[in-house]
Amino acid sequence: MTQTFSKENNVQVLKDLLKEEEKWIKVHAAEFLLWEGLENQVVYEEFKDQEIKYKDVFQYRIGIWRVLFQASKDSIEKQSYIRKIQKAFEMGPDKLHALESLAKLKTPISTDYLNFKSEIFQTKEINPYYLYGLWNLYYFLESEKEIILEKLFEILNNPNTDPQNKIIISYIFRYIELSEPFKNKLFAIDYSLWPKNSQLQFVATLLMLDSENHNFDILMNGMMKLDECEGYLSTAILAISTHSNKVGKSYIDFLYNKLIDQSSSNFNADNKATAAYSILKFLHNYK
Repeated sequence: MTQTFSKENNVQVLKDLLKEEEKWIKVHAAEFLLWEGLENQVVYEEFKDQEIKYKDVFQYRIGIWRVLFQASKDSIEKQSYIRKIQKAFEMGPDKLHALESLAKLKTPISTDYLNFKSEIFQTKEINPYYLYGLWNLYYFLESEKEIILEKLFEILNNPNTDPQNKIIISYIFRYIELSEPFKNKLFAIDYSLWPKNSQLQFVATLLMLDSENHNFDILMNGMMKLDECEGYLSTAILAISTHSNKVGKSYIDFLYNKLIDQSSSNFNADNKATAAYSILKFLHNYK
């Protein structure tokens, strides 16, 4: 087995990044391990230490609490981290990070659904706060989920939508469990005139949603035509990691080795973490 496809090697890569890197790279390495059900106690201990050191550092503290919520096995402790993120949202400086993180954790920003719904639905400008707000609203028990999904779909499909907002919505749809009819609506979108970076992230999302491989060949061909886009390597390896039975090992090996090459002028540790996590996902699904 090559170094690329060694589970032990890639777990060690993530553990090293967890110990050696700082802030959001550390958060991502921790979450990648947790999402694969690995090294829970190592992650927990590392981030309890991070909380002691950085609990007053705006933005990063949200990442710390997000990881500790996922790593903690005690339900009371877990809820304490949710309350900390909710309180940080109310105080202001961490507002956007708190909103996004709670949506990732499938947890409402507060218990006051009607007031938060009114705030988001009355927002005039389509911006990240509005989009993350819709995403967060989705997880209230009282929410009208179909209306929220339709709003996101309409914004995504609107040719006048800011390209960065298209990327954010593409990202959101990776986290929400979507029905097959809704997925089919996404697959039917004509994105050919979108800016290339928006196309790349949307095609990556479609690949992640294409669990039955109905559109795999078309989507792969479309994505590979975007290989000059910024972030292509990390986006591509993550998108195809759940298609182990359709993707040849040679291509994912190529992407992996590009991403971990520390002599490259484009190297960054966050991409290395993504590469290691993608291989773990690939191996998890390989038959």
